[in-house]
Amino acid sequence: MEKILVMGGTGAMGMYLVPQLVEAGYKVYVTSRREIVSHNPNLIYLHGNGKDLDWLESEIKGISFLACFDFIYHSSDEFKEKSFRLLELSKQYFLISSYRSYSVVSGETLTEENLLKDAKFRSYEIFEQDRYGYGKAQEENFLRSLGRNDWTIIRPTMTFSKNRFQFFFGDNFDVSRAVRGVKTALPKSVISKRTNITYGKDVAKMLIKLVGNEQALGEAFHPVSNDTLTWGEIAEIYQEVFGMNYVVVPDADYQLACTDWRTMIDRFLDRPFSNEKILRVTGLKPWDLGTLRDNLKEAWAESDITRFEVSRDTNAQPKFDILTDAQTDLVFVHPQFQERYEERLKSERLAFFEKINNQFRINLLDNNWQVYQADSVITAFKIDKANDGQWLNLKFIKPLERGEKRTVKFVVESNQNVLMRPFTHFHGQSIKIFDVVKLEAYQKTEFTITVDVGNLIFPYSHISFTSTDFSNHSKLIFYTEEIDLIDLNANYKIIKSDDW
Repeated sequence: MEKILVMGGTGAMGMYLVPQLVEAGYKVYVTSRREIVSHNPNLIYLHGNGKDLDWLESEIKGISFLACFDFIYHSSDEFKEKSFRLLELSKQYFLISSYRSYSVVSGETLTEENLLKDAKFRSYEIFEQDRYGYGKAQEENFLRSLGRNDWTIIRPTMTFSKNRFQFFFGDNFDVSRAVRGVKTALPKSVISKRTNITYGKDVAKMLIKLVGNEQALGEAFHPVSNDTLTWGEIAEIYQEVFGMNYVVVPDADYQLACTDWRTMIDRFLDRPFSNEKILRVTGLKPWDLGTLRDNLKEAWAESDITRFEVSRDTNAQPKFDILTDAQTDLVFVHPQFQERYEERLKSERLAFFEKINNQFRINLLDNNWQVYQADSVITAFKIDKANDGQWLNLKFIKPLERGEKRTVKFVVESNQNVLMRPFTHFHGQSIKIFDVVKLEAYQKTEFTITVDVGNLIFPYSHISFTSTDFSNHSKLIFYTEEIDLIDLNANYKIIKSDDW
C-alpha cells in the first residue's frame, strides 16, 4: 500500500484531501498540533509540530512516501534552509503556494505561466505590501533553482470549507455577521471585479489526481473552480445561501474598517483564474466540479452554526457596525469582551465621522484622547490616563505613495506650555520624528511638516503627536482651515460634523 504524508492536514483543503486519499486506497500520515485519535488503520495522526523536521523525521523513520503535501507555512528563509530535507520526505513534494504569488496587477485571466513577484516587480507598491505573496513567489523560484523536478506547485485561490467561509474580509467574518443578522460591506470598486472562490472538497478532488502523475512533476497548477464571478455576483449568492445583507461603501472607508488591509490586496484586483491546465492533466471535466452556489449550500448544511454565532472580535466588528450603520446585539459578543466591544464602538466612531478635510481623518488608537470637531476646529483633550499611552493621529485618507512628498501646514493652540513632538509613520512602522514644536499656552503656533516617502517600502499614512508630551486634561486645538497640503495648492471644503 502506497503511503502519503500530509503536513498540516486539518485546514480547509486538508480536511477533505485526507479522507479522499484514504478512500482511494492510500495509507495516510497526518501531522497535527492537536491530538487526534484515528480508528482507521490507514489513517495515522502524528501529534506534534510539523515545522520541526527533526521531530518529523524521527516519527516517520524508515517509511517511504509516494507523496508529501505541505500545508504548513514556512517563511522564505525557513523554506530555503529546509528545502532539501522537505524534498527527501517523498517521491513527489507538493508545495502549497498561493494565488497571491503573481506579479500581474489586474485585468487578465491568469494561467500558471504568468510571471511571479520578484525583484523586477518591486516597482509595484501594492505587491511590496503583500509580503506573504512575495514570500511564496520566492519559495517557488528557489524550488525551481534546485535543478530537480520531483515537486509540484499548487496555487489555490480563496478556499472554503464547512468550517471556514471566505468572503471579501476573510475567514468567517462576513458569514458570522449574516448569522447574527447584521449587515456587512463591500468596497465600491470591486463590485464588477472578478475572482474565483473554490470549495475545499473540489480542491482535494483535483489534487488527488496529481499524485504520482508524471505530467505534474516540475509543474504548477491552479486548483480553482469553474465559476469566475464578480464580487457583486458572489455577494448575491452569499445573500441567497446565508441571508447575508451587504452595503456598498467607499474604498477608503472600507480600508479604514479593515484591521489589516494589506491582506486584502489581491481582493481589490480584477483577477480571474484559469483551471484549464489542471483539468487537462487530471482528466477531470468541468462538470466534475460544483458551482459556487451548490458547494456553499452543501458546506453550510454540514457546518455547525454555533461556530459563527458568538464573536470575540472587538477590533473589526465595531468598525463594521459603524461602517454599515448596524448594531450587533451584545448577546452575540462573548461576555468576556462585551465591555471592550462597547468601548471600541464609541472610540471608532471618530475614525469614520471626524474628517478634518478631504485629506485627513482623526484616527485614535486608544482612549487616551477625546476629540471633537465643530466648524473649522478640532479640539483634542488628553484624558485621565497614564502618560505612556498611544498617539493622537491625523491619518491621510490617501496614503503617500513611494517617492511622493507632501508639505503640510498646521496651526495649533495648547492650553499649556509644552514641547510637542510630531512624527510620521505607517501604522507604527518606519517612524520619522520631526523637530520639536514649542507651544506656548493659548497662543496659535504655525509649523510645517514635509512628509517624504522616498524609497521606503511602506507609504507614510499618519502624522501623529505623542500622548506623553501632554499632562492629563491638557487640550489641543487644531484650526482645520489652516491644515493644508501646501505643495498641492489644495483648497478643500471642511466637512462639518455638527450633528455627530
